[in-house]
Amino acid sequence: MTPEALILSSDSELSHMVRAAVERFGITAGIALGASDALKHLERNKFDLVIVDCSDLDQGCAALRKMRLSRTHRSAVSIAIIGDRGHTKYASDSGANFVVSHANYEVEIMGTLRSAYGLVLRERGRYNRFPSTSAVTVRLGALVAEGRIRNISQGGLCISGIRDSLQGQVQLEFALEERGVPVHASGRVAWQREGLFGIEFVSMTKASRSELEQWLAEQFEIQNKVRPRINLTNRDENIIPIESARTSAMHNAGEIHPIVTAIIRGGPVRARCSSCQTTITFGDTINAPLEQERKLREAFVAHLHERHEGEMERASADYKESSSSKQN
Repeated sequence: MTPEALILSSDSELSHMVRAAVERFGITAGIALGASDALKHLERNKFDLVIVDCSDLDQGCAALRKMRLSRTHRSAVSIAIIGDRGHTKYASDSGANFVVSHANYEVEIMGTLRSAYGLVLRERGRYNRFPSTSAVTVRLGALVAEGRIRNISQGGLCISGIRDSLQGQVQLEFALEERGVPVHASGRVAWQREGLFGIEFVSMTKASRSELEQWLAEQFEIQNKVRPRINLTNRDENIIPIESARTSAMHNAGEIHPIVTAIIRGGPVRARCSSCQTTITFGDTINAPLEQERKLREAFVAHLHERHEGEMERASADYKESSSSKQN
């Protein structure tokens, strides 16, 4: 249930710097090098945040428009990185919620992600199914039945406690909290088995939709207790292999990683090794946050080579053995 992001850019330096920024917020991120590759990802997966490099303005904005036509991603949070500030309106009209300047993206992207973070959590929460015990009234023609909600998502709900047979379109009324605002919706019975009914929402009032989306977002935050955190992943494949762009942003148990111990102006300035507790320093000057993270990664790689060569070799061998076993 961790939020997921897709970064569309053929610029490898930009995509990796942006990915590092995204992962600091506990959001897992994948990278698509071209528009066709991105569209394939959008068709197969659900992303809560989409970041598009619009250096090629027409191609980037076309990708944004196609994303908005997708039922799954029409409400996803999107950030456009543009080369000319004069194109801000064009990018916004194409579907971008936020616009960042390519010339200053290393500084601007962190502030933009902070502003977008709540919206990203809300988007993720809307597509998860959450348990509930709220009462629900179901109407089908002259039939009026009372039941209990078992779980609910943006797309529908599961109901128990109704003995009558339900088919076709029904009318629903329920409150998500005790003495809360009633939600009115029409739905279609999608399935029924063992005393349970799965009902897909067909339509509901704007006020009811807003009430449902707000409740789902709150449930997501409560369940996950997601808070922005510093997470630095080493990019040298010979040291800490990364299986794919969609792996979890959390460190594996036993994995050696840097622990940030001091932050100035949003960027790390001092860290220590999780294994040997050695303090890691990386320069006397303080740069933009993403530049500080790059310096820390480089310093940590040097530290691993100097202090943990044997552990690196064992980790690499274990990873190759694991990969070989999966392929077989």
